[in-house]
Parts: sequence; C-alpha cells; structure tokens
Amino acid sequence: MPVWVNLLRKEQLVELLKTLGIDHTGTLDKLRRRLRRIVIQIPTQFEPRVTPGYRMPPADGESPAAPVVPAAATEVGPTAPDPAKAMNQIRKWGCHFDGKNPMAFLERVEELRQVYGCTDGQLLLSLPELLRGDSLLWYRNCREAWTDWTGFCRDF
Repeated sequence: MPVWVNLLRKEQLVELLKTLGIDHTGTLDKLRRRLRRIVIQIPTQFEPRVTPGYRMPPADGESPAAPVVPAAATEVGPTAPDPAKAMNQIRKWGCHFDGKNPMAFLERVEELRQVYGCTDGQLLLSLPELLRGDSLLWYRNCREAWTDWTGFCRDF
C-alpha cells in the first residue's frame, strides 16, 4: 500500500492528479484514494519512499527526474504512545473495580494489559477510569505515592 500518499497535503494531491490527468476535485480522502489506485496500478512510475517533497513522474517524452526525499523524512524515530488513545482503549474494556474482589480485578486488568499491549504508565494514568466508589477516593488520596504499576498493585 502506498503509505506516502497519506503524507501529501491536499494542494500536492491536486497538483499531482492534474498532472496525471485525473479528476482532482473532492475531499482529501477521495483524492488520496484516487492516487493510491493509480500508484497500485502503475507502481513502476512512482518511487516507493516518496514524501511531500516528491517531484512528479515525467510526462511522455521527458527525461525522468529523481524524486526529492528530504533527509528528515527518512529518519524514523520512536513515537511516544498517545495517552488519550490508551485511555480510550482502556475505557472500552468496561473493567471496573467495584470493591469486592481486588485479586480478580488485578488479574483481569493484567490479562487485558497483555492483550492490548498497555504500558505500566498507561495503566497508572487510567486508574480513575478503572476504579469506582470508595476505591476511587482512596486512589485520589494516595496517587502521588505510586511511580509504577507494581507499587500500585502492592498497595492495592
């Protein structure tokens, strides 16, 4: 799948589609879908690691020009997990501590954590979503004491 198409801004897509003689009207998603279809049909005309600095493939009769790939675009660094996405996922678990069986609660959270690949930090941040009633009040009073998930589990 030509992922680089997702990096192009709408103006770049319009320019590219105009040059290719393809309908260049519509939403950003529609334009990207059109270009992806073309890239998949004729992959040899497009450099696979193209970025927003991409130059158009040559028109008939012109000599080919090499695509411009800025150095920064080829560097891939680690991305920090988005806490909002993690919290939303944890909210969807529907797992809450009701004050009755703490060991069963911790076991269930651990199962879900492994399946969804949540980090200790994400679990600590999501405790207000996981706890209810008196346990939530307890958490609010003690939260500064925990620096990791293991510490919370021990105290819990």
